[in-house]
Amino acid sequence: MIERLTARKLLKASTSVASVFVCSFAIIWYGYSTSSLIRGGYYTVHAAIYWTAQMAAVTTILVSTAIALSVIVFRRPTRIGGLLADLCSVGLFLTGYTALNVLWRNSWNPATNRPAFLPLWNNVNSHFFNEWNWLSYLVFVTPFIALISALLCLYLARHHLDLLPNKSSRTTNLA
Repeated sequence: MIERLTARKLLKASTSVASVFVCSFAIIWYGYSTSSLIRGGYYTVHAAIYWTAQMAAVTTILVSTAIALSVIVFRRPTRIGGLLADLCSVGLFLTGYTALNVLWRNSWNPATNRPAFLPLWNNVNSHFFNEWNWLSYLVFVTPFIALISALLCLYLARHHLDLLPNKSSRTTNLA
């Protein structure tokens, strides 16, 4: 029988997701030099915060998905093994997302009716993956977010705050 999701585990998960969001926001803000874009008149302060928060939300969703898949797919005999699995999973997931955006944009033809960027987050992607901006995401955002999220998972595991039930609490009902 699978252990029920308790309020404590839900709070831990929410705190982890919020931490990844805040870190994503800060890294995206500085990785894209958003302050200089505001000073240059490309964005207003409100628009810069709005679009950075949108991209941080997309990144947080991608990181959460990558971590969840990593926990399900990879065995974690040691904490360092879990750290490396999470680091690689998030890094590959975000790199794949960047590659998918670049491939979509490069295969786009204005004569077709499809959007220029990935349809799910078309407007957000258009602000962060246009021209050569995808390199900022790949070089600055992806490695730092991968490292921070993996360290966060290591911290949670080290302090026995992991979100999965213990093996001893998992029982099978064969009846």
